[in-house]
Amino acid sequence: MCRKLCDVYTISEVIDYFVKHNRAPDVTIDILDGLEIYLEEKELSGMRGVSLRKPKGVLRAFARFVDNPHVGTVAKESVLSYLKALRANDGESPAKRKTWNNHRNELASFFKWAGLVDKTTNRPWIFHNPVDGVLRYKNKEVAEQRPPVSVSSVDTVRDVMSYAMSYKGGKMVKFFALVYFAGIRPDPVDGEISKVREINLDNGRIAVPPVASKTKTERPVTIMGNLRSWLEQYADQAIIPPNCKNDAAHIRHKFGLGQDETRHSFISYYVALYNSLAHAALQSGNSESMIHSHYLTHPTHEEGKNFFSIVPNMEKGEAVFSKQKFQEKSALKPDQR
Repeated sequence: MCRKLCDVYTISEVIDYFVKHNRAPDVTIDILDGLEIYLEEKELSGMRGVSLRKPKGVLRAFARFVDNPHVGTVAKESVLSYLKALRANDGESPAKRKTWNNHRNELASFFKWAGLVDKTTNRPWIFHNPVDGVLRYKNKEVAEQRPPVSVSSVDTVRDVMSYAMSYKGGKMVKFFALVYFAGIRPDPVDGEISKVREINLDNGRIAVPPVASKTKTERPVTIMGNLRSWLEQYADQAIIPPNCKNDAAHIRHKFGLGQDETRHSFISYYVALYNSLAHAALQSGNSESMIHSHYLTHPTHEEGKNFFSIVPNMEKGEAVFSKQKFQEKSALKPDQR
């Protein structure tokens, strides 16, 4: 017995560990079956789309990795092994710290839920969260691996909009005008842009509904002067036209745009134009600190004016810079600047 303990642990410590990690709950259930109940509760609480896909993907991957054991038998060592096995897109490099944190957080949430008392699901299924004590990287450590934020040059934006005008009858113009000049989150399947229904040119507002907004409250977005021109000229076009996902991907690929580059561009040029993180935060639905640490680059004030002066020239069939269309006070009152 002493040799097995390796003179490191006492018998009492071993017994305490065994009781803590192996106490049998009244009901045993494997991870995948437990996950189905977990996701049902999440959906009933209002979670939708990509928010549901994240825990589903992580828990299924973890279940495969550990051969889908009973929830109550999962130990910290299994969680650590899984996180250490995560890989980057190249399939070889270790996953980034942000990915580690994301997977860790999803596992922690599931096991915390599994340990709650709930008679309708015969919980608790576990008496100790195996994620407790597992490393979580600090924000500063995550930021060290974050790639530079991609922001389109004003010339690139003009070229993108010109191409959109000539692409398949202009079907993608309204989509790209909204994601560039209103900063709406651009995922055409689950992002804010997919949920926008109300564009009110009379009061100059776009309503991002609570179901799409990260804050779960409606966010009014001010329609900038140049955006109004795009919306008026392409009023009959759908925001999300048929095959939008593939068409948007085609245009992004053609111009080398990152997935969220349109939104990054809006926020950066908005701050450059108005020199106000607070108002950029209101427009984009982010906190000031989030904008400063994640999105902010430093275009010039003149570049900001140029960005928000890009309008359609229907006679030429292309996007142009029009200072006559630009209204620097379109989003802020004079005393707010």
